[in-house]
This record gives sequence, structure tokens and C-alpha cells, in this order.
Amino acid sequence: MNIKQYLICFITTGIFFGCGEQIDTPENFPPPNFAEEEILSRDISDLIIYEIQTQLNYDKVLAISDSLNKPVLLYFTGYTSVNSRKFENSVWPDPEVYDLLNDQFIIAQMYVDS
Repeated sequence: MNIKQYLICFITTGIFFGCGEQIDTPENFPPPNFAEEEILSRDISDLIIYEIQTQLNYDKVLAISDSLNKPVLLYFTGYTSVNSRKFENSVWPDPEVYDLLNDQFIIAQMYVDS
């Protein structure tokens, strides 16, 4: 039985709003409580993230996904999205999230403003 990979899409909220409009994190939403050295040891730049701009890039990501038997996490973001950068810098380094992204997914991002 040949099981195909799942395609998971994730979109940060900042890209749905006009230029300059940003959503602030509510003050009653506390940041995760992790030791600073634990978070600093997980650098986003260490994650393998493929950029999709053409069908060829997409086909390459799917081929890699097939070969590694991992689902694709398709991440819609924007060069000018402040919320995307905040999300990447505050959520992705979380040890549980980072390990999940690193071990369980092929990450592909599409820039909606390019």
C-alpha cells in the first residue's frame, strides 16, 4: 500500500492585513516559560526550510517529502510581515515545537508578497 504524504498549511495572521497593520499579542497571553539557554540553543536558521517560488520548487519539495516519508508543512509568510517574524522568533524556538518541526516535517515556505 502506497501512502502519500500529507500537505499541512500554516498561515500567520499578519499576512491577511494591509501594509502597516499588525496584531499585537494580548498582554494576558504569557510567553512560554523556558530557560533562556534552552531557547537560544535552538536557532531557526538551523532548520532546513525550502522556499517555493515555482512549480519546480514545489515538485522538489514533494520528492524530498516522498524520499524521507515526512509530510510537508507549507508555511505562508511575507517578507514584510512583522507578525511572521515575531511568530518565528517566539514560537518556533520552543523546544517542543522546534523538535517537532525538525524531526517530523519538511518545511516549505511561500512568500505571499514576492
